[in-house]
Amino acid sequence: MSAIAADTRKIPVVQKVQDQPQAVVLEEPWFKKLFGGHWHRFPCCWVGEVDYTADMALEVLTHRNTHNRPKVPSQIDLILRALNLDVYLFSGETIIFDDQGVLLNGQNRSHAVLESGKPMHTLVVCGVSREVFKVLDQHSRRRMSHVLGMMDVKYAAAVAGAINFIHYLLSAGTIGKAGSGSVLTNDERLKILERHPGLPEAGQGVLARRGFKVPIQSSGLILFLNYLFSALDAELALAFWQELAGKRSLPDACGYSMVELLRSRLNENRASRAKMSIENVGALAIKAWNFLVLGQERQQLTWKPGGGEAFPLPEGWAVEQKGGVKELAFRRPHNYKPVLQQAGKDSP
Repeated sequence: MSAIAADTRKIPVVQKVQDQPQAVVLEEPWFKKLFGGHWHRFPCCWVGEVDYTADMALEVLTHRNTHNRPKVPSQIDLILRALNLDVYLFSGETIIFDDQGVLLNGQNRSHAVLESGKPMHTLVVCGVSREVFKVLDQHSRRRMSHVLGMMDVKYAAAVAGAINFIHYLLSAGTIGKAGSGSVLTNDERLKILERHPGLPEAGQGVLARRGFKVPIQSSGLILFLNYLFSALDAELALAFWQELAGKRSLPDACGYSMVELLRSRLNENRASRAKMSIENVGALAIKAWNFLVLGQERQQLTWKPGGGEAFPLPEGWAVEQKGGVKELAFRRPHNYKPVLQQAGKDSP
């Protein structure tokens, strides 16, 4: 071996690089292609702010909704109404896909967007574990009573119930749920409250008073009825409720016995297994009130919807059409004279 050869072995051999490696071009994630918008990467997932359109919803429901539960028509209807009325609010609630691109949460919203054709501004989360599906939607939707409570409305639960009774009355002609039409959104309920701002105050006289208990279990029904009665005669309305609670407050005048008869019927109902419907209780209370206001008496206090008898309205109230929309309106009868004053008795 020559010296030159030996020296050659000691020199590190540097291979000539023929081709430089090309930068790896990663394919854009499916969700960025489908949704666009602005995305942020977190250790566990991607989060994007998206205008969720009907075309996107169609793609999701057709190809990515493979492991979901049955859709809920009532929830779809609520969201659809909000979209169509342009009152759907960006709440931060997310549409969620797992790490395989399968829809885990947002099915009902997707159906509503698809049916409405209007986009929904929302957050979309992609890449979470499918185990998340087990714990999604274990919370209940926010009830109207919760919304009113956050607004510091007095007697929030009772006011929420009274709002429902007004809706039932306008949509079905009665206060029973049967046939009352589609479910209201909370925004629609708040609009009813805007048209009847005196509802919370109607609880002051009967729900906040101690010392007597009205034999009607539903505080919403009590507030609803007191709101209607007080529009005509607030003093007589308070005496009416006190009389129902067993405190003698009404004069011995024509119509007084009908309130006694109502109290007897309600006490019997409380002790009976076969309860009257809330619709029946409300109708009997209104009829007793009307008899008292008009100074009339009957041998019996009954309501017979099966015989074609319509749900009664208190004196002065009527359902009217305003701009194609039904409204509950009050007009004071021009010939009404306060019962307590007529009887020569001071109000309680």
